[in-house]
Amino acid sequence: MHDNSRCINCERAVADAAQKFCPNCGQPTPAHRIDWHFLGHELEHSVLHMDRGILYSLKQLMLRPGPLLRDYIEGRRGNQVKPLLLITVMSAVVVLLNRLVVGTGMMDMSGSVNSTGALNTSAEAQALMSGFMSASRSVGDWINAHFAAFTLLLLPIEASVKWLVFRRYSKLNYPEWLVITALLTVQVFVIWTVLILL
Repeated sequence: MHDNSRCINCERAVADAAQKFCPNCGQPTPAHRIDWHFLGHELEHSVLHMDRGILYSLKQLMLRPGPLLRDYIEGRRGNQVKPLLLITVMSAVVVLLNRLVVGTGMMDMSGSVNSTGALNTSAEAQALMSGFMSASRSVGDWINAHFAAFTLLLLPIEASVKWLVFRRYSKLNYPEWLVITALLTVQVFVIWTVLILL
């Protein structure tokens, strides 16, 4: 594989066999070969680990959202998964569960009101309603096809609104509101996941 006497990342000499990380760049030493044991270890530490990882972050977000948000904004982030990774994973989970359990897209328009409606209206109003329903279906289809991207595109808009509304009462800047918005959206996705399963 490679020489374990040097860091594979920066070529600094490894002091002794007990050294676990390079003091220069932080690379694990020696670098382990990717095999089933390595993948299992990575899965355990990144997802299933109870004092850090995705499950820990989700548990904290659902049971103690205020302290989690405060800690993250104040810089105590060591045990938390990054919000962008968390929102990406949770949007994928919601889309996958919705397709597997419910069998439709996120914005299914098939059960909506038909374009003629129940009222007797003029031909012009019916044409307008038909056009609106067609546009709504097109938007719904695009959201279904690009749900994760749509969610990420909405985050800056939601964060802007929160920043504008609360700027008099809070010293938080826009990027901090962006992180808060991402974490609150993840919280909605967790609730959505439970509702899909029910």
